[in-house]
Amino acid sequence: MDEKKVKSFHPFGFLKRRKFRIGGYAFLATLLAVAVIVLVNIGATAVEDRWALRLDLTYNSLTKFSEQTKAVLQELDQDVSFYVLAVQGGENPMVTEILDRYSAANRRVTAQVVDPDRNPGLVNAFRASPDTTFASNTVIVSNADKSRFKVYTNYDLIDYGYNEQYQQYYVRSYKYEQMFTQAILFVTAARTPTVFALQGHGEVAFSELAAMRALLTSNNYDVKELSLTDELTAGNGDALFVLSPQRDLTEDERDRFMAYLQDGGNMVYVCDAFAKNDLPNFRSLLDYYGVGFEEGMVFADPGDGSQYYPFQPAMLLPKMNDHEITAPLIKANRHSIIIPQTRSIKLPDMDRSEFAVTELLSSKPGSYRIDLTDTERATPAKQAGDADGPFPLAVSVERKNYLEPEKESRVVLFGSTPAIADLQMLSSFFNDELLVSTVKWVTKDEAVNLSIMSKTAQRAGLRIPSASVLNALGALTVFVIPLAVLAMGVVVWLRRRHL
Repeated sequence: MDEKKVKSFHPFGFLKRRKFRIGGYAFLATLLAVAVIVLVNIGATAVEDRWALRLDLTYNSLTKFSEQTKAVLQELDQDVSFYVLAVQGGENPMVTEILDRYSAANRRVTAQVVDPDRNPGLVNAFRASPDTTFASNTVIVSNADKSRFKVYTNYDLIDYGYNEQYQQYYVRSYKYEQMFTQAILFVTAARTPTVFALQGHGEVAFSELAAMRALLTSNNYDVKELSLTDELTAGNGDALFVLSPQRDLTEDERDRFMAYLQDGGNMVYVCDAFAKNDLPNFRSLLDYYGVGFEEGMVFADPGDGSQYYPFQPAMLLPKMNDHEITAPLIKANRHSIIIPQTRSIKLPDMDRSEFAVTELLSSKPGSYRIDLTDTERATPAKQAGDADGPFPLAVSVERKNYLEPEKESRVVLFGSTPAIADLQMLSSFFNDELLVSTVKWVTKDEAVNLSIMSKTAQRAGLRIPSASVLNALGALTVFVIPLAVLAMGVVVWLRRRHL
């Protein structure tokens, strides 16, 4: 071996080679680029978490807030806490993402996932009794001192419908924003409006109003029964429900009831098709507003299936007219409302400047009203002498008082109690949102006067408007497009065959 060559050998001599230096520089540059990308991603994630900048690309804009929610969060000056009860990793990601956006919009809103087994002290503060249990992913919303709070289960936050054809429930819409924003208003409010149900005159029993009471309670209202043998305690921001009474008021009750209305009281009055309508003292209250109920039951045109629930012409799909009550439903395309076995409503004979009367719901052309007292009648099918529609099915009346605005009175009339109180009507159709919107308008309480609609869970299907369009699309896809492709192929072949 050449001694000279052995002496010149160095174990790390390859580090001085030009190729290695260039490769080393490339490696370092790549490593630096990866580090920069990681840091940029970490920073972008932190910024997104802080300000919730992630775009909402869902078809129903599930995490996008309405203008009302933005206004509520902008004006919020109290601490509000959201607790999602779930084991770590078992929380509903849809809920946590929405709550992250609430926190990003106002730092006084905080949200955290709480394992109830590891934090029993916190959870116990919200139990109605020692036996109260909370399902997984229950959401609790509380003010700073936990004196006011709302508890929501999945069934409160998701609206389910029932498909009679397949006999199964399905997710109809999501109510996350609707419930969470209302909860913020509730826990930070100084007062909760009350809905009173009048009792003592054969009205629908308070125990039979479970569905209506649950719905209104979840929407930040106290619901109580009221007897006129006691003092009429409903305040200006409350509402009194009168649901199909069977016995009349006494003279004294009528006078106290009238004084309540003239002093700014609000009322929702319902008279079913089979309920008594010849109650003079109750009728005098409605006469004061220039409205009343007409005798008989309204039926839809049986030849127009768009007017009624399948095979049930007495269960009407009404037309909604523009008003503060119906506007949110119209805007959200909530037209699936059922008014079953309903009376029609008599409108004022003449306009009075003091009263603003609006027809909220009406039957459609071709509808008719039958006389239920006709014992000779064998069928509800239209007969000669039946009154022709359309008819008013729900009406609002606002009595103005320009000198004393606090004494303005609001009244809404419906011709059907099941439309606003029956469990199936409130759970299978959008009658629930109609009822809540009605109460919000009647109570005049700005703290809960929201028109946030639930976010639909049903994708709108592609609808072909007519047979002519269908035929045109068929011809386009079956003949025109294939022939165009074939023609282009022939042109290319002709140009290249001599190459």
